Amino acid sequence: MAAGNYDQFLAYCTTDTQWTFVGETSLTVIDEVRDYMKEAYIEPPRFKVDLMIEEGNYLTAVGTRSIVNTDSLWIAYE
Repeated sequence: MAAGNYDQFLAYCTTDTQWTFVGETSLTVIDEVRDYMKEAYIEPPRFKVDLMIEEGNYLTAVGTRSIVNTDSLWIAYE
């Protein structure tokens, strides 16, 4: 994903993948995730993962995601 190859990243996700941005929104299928990435990731995002929790088929990543906004400023989201 950091290289901007979102389709390659999404190949590792299931069609019913769920992304939850705490306090913001939830994406509940892979097409919603793909659409979000096309709109939000003007440049490839930067990630700082503090903790990964894996249980069975589930993975939770806790950390910071930084994306470029329309003013070309990096904004960090925790």
